[in-house]
Amino acid sequence: MAYTASKGLDLDWCIGCDKGLVQPDAVFFMNASPDTLSARGGYGEERYEKLDFQKKVYEQFLKISEHEKAWKSIEAGEKTIDELEAEIQGIVKGLREEEV
Repeated sequence: MAYTASKGLDLDWCIGCDKGLVQPDAVFFMNASPDTLSARGGYGEERYEKLDFQKKVYEQFLKISEHEKAWKSIEAGEKTIDELEAEIQGIVKGLREEEV
């Protein structure tokens, strides 16, 4: 959705393509700005790793995360893998407790 909308298609139309499909219990959005990510080693080696385009994609992800109930936004720019894992596990534990 985010990549397609970043290429110029309407975001609502992109989201609409998933209407009627089984919805996930959770989607973890690792929220880190393109500027932060571009400073990491190896950035720019992938086809879509162009900073201008990634900024457009990032904006679309932010919009989607605001509207989608299942999306859990996690500030990931400066956290270690262990910190991210602990936060995700905490969210999953909370979701499982809600089911009971």
